[in-house]
Amino acid sequence: MDQLPSDLVDHLAHFLSRKDLRTIARAAVGKRELNNWAVVAEDHQEERYLLDVDICLPLRNSNEQQKILLSVRKQLFNAEGSEQWDFKKRNFAWIRSVIISPNSLTDGHRPCNFEEVVRVLSIPVVPREDGRSELTLRALNAPLMELALKMVNAAGKTFTALEFISCRNGVDLRVEEFVNDYLGKEASLQRLVINCTSLNKGRIFVSLLSLFNSKRRRSLRVCLPRSPFNVREISAFVQDWLKSDGAFEKKGIHWRNLGTILGWEDIKKEYNPVAGYIMHPTRNSSLELDYDHFRIVKLEHQHLPVTADWIHALITKWKQGNGLRLHRETKKMNVVLTSEDEWHKLEQICGAAVKHRRSTILSVEHVLEHRSLELEMQDGRQFTEIQIQHKSITLEKLEALVAEWRAGDSGTVVEGLRKIDVYISKPVWKKFTGTDVDRPILSHELIYSSQEQYVLDRLYADEADRFIVHHPRVNGRLIFKSLKHSSPKGFYLISSVPVDPMDVEDWNLALLFGSLEI
Repeated sequence: MDQLPSDLVDHLAHFLSRKDLRTIARAAVGKRELNNWAVVAEDHQEERYLLDVDICLPLRNSNEQQKILLSVRKQLFNAEGSEQWDFKKRNFAWIRSVIISPNSLTDGHRPCNFEEVVRVLSIPVVPREDGRSELTLRALNAPLMELALKMVNAAGKTFTALEFISCRNGVDLRVEEFVNDYLGKEASLQRLVINCTSLNKGRIFVSLLSLFNSKRRRSLRVCLPRSPFNVREISAFVQDWLKSDGAFEKKGIHWRNLGTILGWEDIKKEYNPVAGYIMHPTRNSSLELDYDHFRIVKLEHQHLPVTADWIHALITKWKQGNGLRLHRETKKMNVVLTSEDEWHKLEQICGAAVKHRRSTILSVEHVLEHRSLELEMQDGRQFTEIQIQHKSITLEKLEALVAEWRAGDSGTVVEGLRKIDVYISKPVWKKFTGTDVDRPILSHELIYSSQEQYVLDRLYADEADRFIVHHPRVNGRLIFKSLKHSSPKGFYLISSVPVDPMDVEDWNLALLFGSLEI
């Protein structure tokens, strides 16, 4: 390896991931015979960049010969923003995404021919270790789809994500042939979306079946929005999966939810799913089954019938935490009780349930009074739904929480917890801060609390409002951070943290260190 010339080393480095380049750079330190590898590895780590390719194909609706339009944007690793690529330093380029669609008037496109497009597409695709690569073919009719697939095949590149979006009538056979071939030879595929009006699933069914039930050592998600599965097809997947070794790999197939599937009751009778899950005989995994998808998941205890004692243990653990999750990242789950007597036993442990019109609900309060756990058994259903319910904390509770924190040592927010999530309604938050929740924040500002007992610092950072209360005696802050993407809206993360030295504008050195005179 050490005898290779620098130009050949540079060519080989083009196909290595950034992780491999870092390993080579470390291994070559201080070794004269590996100097070429050390230099090339460092150069590629610093100079490497990603390309987003946008190809617009001509709509031949006139006698005038239209050109293919090409736009390529360049983005450095770990950098914000992008710029038009100047088609230089190709040896440092990796393709991240390719979009092929009909002609558009987007700025930055330039006319080119078929050969020029293929030359660009011949640039290596970003390795899977460094990110996902995507090929999207959008709104193409039959002639344009044929041209697009000809380009892709000529370049000989494979991607981890493949999407056919809003394909026109007449393209299905071409898509099916391409996908069938792709599934048969490409092991790196992790996402496949086919949104075609008249896709014949039968032509790719065998390939999907083989891919779903074989070991891949990577995830796979298939989305067929316009091609729902019928009972016969679902049953074929389930039977093949039950015959496999049941190894857990993240794989699933999703389609449009039509509300129900003809013959669904036959599926339930044959495989007897527990709360929507079929356990593999090896207990290595489970199959989650519903009207619009099936996917392989890790085997969990709730995939089997459970007892009242198991649910009570789940509730106890939930009450000991901050109440945000039931189990790991789960906020809601369905369980099947081993018998009807278990529900009565649960009532004896947790309290009486309340009978509603079509269900019976048992509610358990959390130590944080603004959230509870509801166990609902709907009439005519075999499973019990367990779900966390949130209610807005009152202004009085919010003021009391801050007052208790200010009176303490700032170590925790409440009940030994350093951080909690709470739901605060707009009226309560407005009264608490004296501000409008929806008003844009342009700069740092100070806000007096509703009772003017302390001051809130309001900052804008990372697309989330932060409100800070400083402790009057010790090094501590109580931070309210708006969780912008929470569902439902209105959740805030309240955390107790020390003062950040970088936020202090004027240190009182005399107070910290005493007199500095010698």
